[in-house]
Amino acid sequence: GGLALGCDLVLLGLGVEPATGFLAGSGIVVDDGVLVDERCRTNVEGVFAAGDVARHRHPLFGPVRVEHWQNARAQGRAAALSMLGRGQPYADVHWFWSEQYDHRLEYAGWHVGWDELVVRGSLEERRFVVFYLAEGRVRAVAALDRGNEVRAAMALIAAGGRADPASLRDEDVDLARLAPAG
Repeated sequence: GGLALGCDLVLLGLGVEPATGFLAGSGIVVDDGVLVDERCRTNVEGVFAAGDVARHRHPLFGPVRVEHWQNARAQGRAAALSMLGRGQPYADVHWFWSEQYDHRLEYAGWHVGWDELVVRGSLEERRFVVFYLAEGRVRAVAALDRGNEVRAAMALIAAGGRADPASLRDEDVDLARLAPAG
């Protein structure tokens, strides 16, 4: 529109709105994306959806729509297996990352709300993992430059996420040992 704003820094946050208008009148249920079950099936027999457009029923997090290429790839595979009659519930712990100059930001899980935040490492030194707990369960982690711990925490989240906050905070505790053996 030609509007000019004087500033020193511009920060842009951009999201995705799924294109579902073409489904009008099809009978397929749409609510912030195409609703699918844990096997990527819509409410219409023989119709599946995956990726940014699919709002799937996750066994840990409930209905979620994930806008990340890694989810689209994994969920697409899950949908294909379901189409072939070999499907399993799609229960991947969602994982995202971004390279920012010399740093790597990572996030795993899904949190909408939490009642406790636990920090491992140092926010001041910019090397940390933050655990989002809800009702005593780790639901998500966000980290800066501590990717190995994010991957270890993913197993904990997938196993139901029960962990003592003191153990999460303690850098001498191996996070991989907190998840029950599968």
